[in-house]
Amino acid sequence: MRRLGAALLMAGMIGGLAPTAWADSPPDWQATWGGYACCGLGAADGYFYGPSAISIAPSGTTYVLDSQNDRVEYFSPDGTFLGKWGGLFNPHGIVAVGDSLVFVCDSNNHRIVKYSATGDSLLAWGTQGSGFGEFNFPWGISTQGYGRLFVADNGNDRVQVFDYNGQWLNQWTGAGSAGGAIRCPTAIMARLGLVFVADNCNSRIVVFNRQGGYVTDWGSFGTGPGQFKSMEGLAMDDNQTVYVADTGNGRIQKFTSDGTYLSEWNFAAGGQTLAKPAGIAVPSGFPVSVYVTDSQDDVVQLYGYPVTGVPGGGEPGTNPGLLRASPNPTAAGAELSFTIGEDRTGGAAVRAVVADVAGRRIRELAPGVLAPGEHRILWDGRDTEGRDAGAGVFFVKLIVNGRTVSGTRLVRLP
Repeated sequence: MRRLGAALLMAGMIGGLAPTAWADSPPDWQATWGGYACCGLGAADGYFYGPSAISIAPSGTTYVLDSQNDRVEYFSPDGTFLGKWGGLFNPHGIVAVGDSLVFVCDSNNHRIVKYSATGDSLLAWGTQGSGFGEFNFPWGISTQGYGRLFVADNGNDRVQVFDYNGQWLNQWTGAGSAGGAIRCPTAIMARLGLVFVADNCNSRIVVFNRQGGYVTDWGSFGTGPGQFKSMEGLAMDDNQTVYVADTGNGRIQKFTSDGTYLSEWNFAAGGQTLAKPAGIAVPSGFPVSVYVTDSQDDVVQLYGYPVTGVPGGGEPGTNPGLLRASPNPTAAGAELSFTIGEDRTGGAAVRAVVADVAGRRIRELAPGVLAPGEHRILWDGRDTEGRDAGAGVFFVKLIVNGRTVSGTRLVRLP
């Protein structure tokens, strides 16, 4: 059961009101690649046997854990095989960091391995155990920049935090179902200054801040909307929409970031259904694309929303006026101004995202649903953690009802 007070706290942490739950519909199926291709173990390049986690680099390079073949395969965005590497034992978690690093949960070897983008082994750490930096089947791994990795240490009922060089930093744990206690966590996702954990044995999603403080949770065991039966994948799009691979129920469920149920789907190509969805990845940008591994049918399924549609629902309407920043340059904060068109009589869900020149998200400002007319949002020059973002060039994009409609450049002086 979601706790109301904590949910309101989370809404405040992400910079404003929680996103409006517009009417939602499933995406369109677009493509399938992979397959069993005979013989399972030792499958040919580009095929899978029990694919699990999936991660997409900013360049679009797509990394898939071919778990039963103990390897990583990587592809172009359209599914063209590019390369592979092995030396793993039943891996279950993967995350691409920029276009240069890939971290893998080498699950049955109870360790984390750091690779180059093409599979050169750079570092490995961990051994089986319950001490700091030890693991018992690490299952999921995620990062939110700032040089931090969050690992779902499945058999130890905890999350561990490391830097990119394997230095242990923090953990939170506690078997049970009360409050923030987690049992056999699987998927993990760090976004919006928060850490979302698939608390698998309690059939729920638990949300923490980056220091491990409990924020909220949602879900229960079952087959209905918002219920789960074994979860193996988590992802979020740029609308702050959460996608959950509800593996045991053979479906993908979709929620707002505070746990409000939106929709679900279980279809694949040619009327086929998803048999056992496992990994899920959503690259940044619009239109929204959703990549899902099916560990039973040994394929990757690609879904997408129509270019003309609004992924979060609602009608496109007339674009707002251009986003403007003033003063620009500035030594402190800046006022972002824009216009919501008169045709949006019901208002529009608005967000402004600030990123640095490398594309890293610095801050998200979400004033909520705004009425037609002139509006202004103040960015105080601080990041998600409340730290001064420093001097440099920043880029701001305006997102209305899930669609990026305008942007501007902002210069901060020392």
